[in-house]
Amino acid sequence: MRKLAKYVWRFKNTQQGAALVLVALSVVALIGFAALAVDGGYLYFRHTRLQDISDSAAIAAGIEVVETGSKTKVDAFDAAIDYVKLHGLETANENNSSYTATIKWGTETGDITVSFPEETLNKIMVQINLEANTFYARVLGTTSTPVSVTSVVQIGRAKQQQGNLVPVGIYDSEYERGVRYELTYSPGDHIVPGNYGLLDFGDYEYVDEHGKKQKLQFEDFMKFGYPGTLAVGDIIKTQPGIKEGKAEDINDRNERCTDKKGYAHSPACTYESYQEPCSKIIVLPIVETVQTDPSGKHRRQDRWFCQVLL
Repeated sequence: MRKLAKYVWRFKNTQQGAALVLVALSVVALIGFAALAVDGGYLYFRHTRLQDISDSAAIAAGIEVVETGSKTKVDAFDAAIDYVKLHGLETANENNSSYTATIKWGTETGDITVSFPEETLNKIMVQINLEANTFYARVLGTTSTPVSVTSVVQIGRAKQQQGNLVPVGIYDSEYERGVRYELTYSPGDHIVPGNYGLLDFGDYEYVDEHGKKQKLQFEDFMKFGYPGTLAVGDIIKTQPGIKEGKAEDINDRNERCTDKKGYAHSPACTYESYQEPCSKIIVLPIVETVQTDPSGKHRRQDRWFCQVLL
């Protein structure tokens, strides 16, 4: 009897030990899941935010080169650093030779590098590395995790544009970068008599989801943009006569516009503050008058041809 009691007691103790092992393993697993959820979400947030900052810094560097006509890499580097600071990151040890700097975001540290892959100012790359803090993963011995993002901006003339093209031409002789223009439906002094700055893209035909042929015309392009492609060097026709009534269809874009909070047709939506994609944002081709129709077929209508510059 005593031997039986001894075996029962030993078995009981053995089962308690097994239970403790299972509990310990469960706690480790729970901490792991918590780390995956909390720390993973935090790292995703950090990566997304850093990508936005990196993109903005690269664009700022590109704008510095294009808008100011700067030809030095130091100016591009300084513009990128200035934009990083505007987004709340502290910088130090800025090196105008290697185009690097250290960054600090709260208690997190890292570095930023601005490079020029083509050894010119035609392409600018911004790389940001950050040691992001962890929370639950600290229990497992991981106090931080590296987060890295890269952005590249290419500087050069656009070779072609597809979609969202509005058939209103800006003539190169009148265009100046950075100047705000007011476009009207009336003819301008610089336009050839009989043409009013409106372009003729022709009809755009396509087959819809039901297999039926559909056709888009001038007024559709004013509302929704021309879905085709224009390339630099293309020769296009201008519209003869005034199409003021059809041109006013461009106002339909205002009704489809939403602001950053998602409110439709909000006056808060301006060219400085808008929600992508914004129906008010359009692409206008810059053109140059070339000649009248060489065939003479459209001379009575004063039909002129333009060459796309940009």
